[in-house]
Amino acid sequence: MNEQDSAAGMEQPPGPFSICVRVTEKALATLREQSADGSGAYRDAHPWIVAHRLWQEAAAANQSLPLLFSAGDSPDIGPEFAYWGLLTNVDLVELHRSSWQTRAQFDYLRAVHPIFTSIDSVFVQPTAEQYEREAKEGITQQRQALTLHGLHPYAIVETPAYIIEALQKK
Repeated sequence: MNEQDSAAGMEQPPGPFSICVRVTEKALATLREQSADGSGAYRDAHPWIVAHRLWQEAAAANQSLPLLFSAGDSPDIGPEFAYWGLLTNVDLVELHRSSWQTRAQFDYLRAVHPIFTSIDSVFVQPTAEQYEREAKEGITQQRQALTLHGLHPYAIVETPAYIIEALQKK
C-alpha cells in the first residue's frame, strides 16, 4: 500500500478516535456536493494541532481517522450528526502571526443512521490517566457523552461502533 492509499484510509480499519465538527446546513450541503466525486475539504480558522497529530499517528499505524459532521441551524432542536467520512489529509497553515487555517480533506461522505444522529451518541476521548487506571487498576470509568459546547471548534471522540462496523464490512 503506498503512502497516498495509507493516508486516504483505503482498506484501513478506523483508529480509536474520531474528529467531530459542527457546520451549518448550507455548509453541509456544499460539503456533500464536493464529496460527490469521492472527496471534499473542510476549512477552519482554528489550528487543528492535536487533530493533525492524531491523523499522522493513525496514518503511521495504517488506520483511518473518521470525521463526523453535525449540522442544524435551529436553536430549538440543536445539531445532529448527519454524515461522516475518512480524513485523507489535515493541513495546517499559519497565514500570518497568530492566524491559522486548517484544511481537512476527506473521502466521500456516508450518511449517519438516524438512530445515531444525537450529539450525545458519541463519547469524548478519555484522558491518559483514565486509560492508565483502566489498564493497570482494572477500573473502568464511565464515559462522558459529547455535548453541544464540546463541539467548538472540534471534538475528539471515541470512534463510534457503527463506523468500525461499516469499515469492517469492506
